Parts: sequence; structure tokens; C-alpha cells
Amino acid sequence: MDVTNSQQIEVVYGQVKGLLPSGQGLWGLVNNAGINIIGPIEWIPLEKSKRMADINLWG
Repeated sequence: MDVTNSQQIEVVYGQVKGLLPSGQGLWGLVNNAGINIIGPIEWIPLEKSKRMADINLWG
């Protein structure tokens, strides 16, 4: 799942909700999405920096 895509998040939410027993809630969730771009920050293209922020901060 792309954690920056709202439509994919809604689809997965529906799938998880469908797997839970009736009347039961989700006990826990581990959000383990993240990427890292190595190198001097001034050499990293803006598009790659934006993609990293979208995933790590907003995803």
C-alpha cells in the first residue's frame, strides 16, 4: 500500500475492518513506513526530498 495515497488507505481500511469479528475493534497498529535518501542534502533533487517527506511525515 502506498501510504501517501488516500484511496489505497481507504481500501485497506475496509479490508481490515472486514476481517475483524463483529463488534470487535483493532487492538493495535504498527505504522512502519519510511524511506531514507543518503547524500548531501544540497545534492538531493527536490522531487526525492518531497517524496521522502510525504512518506515519512504525512504517510
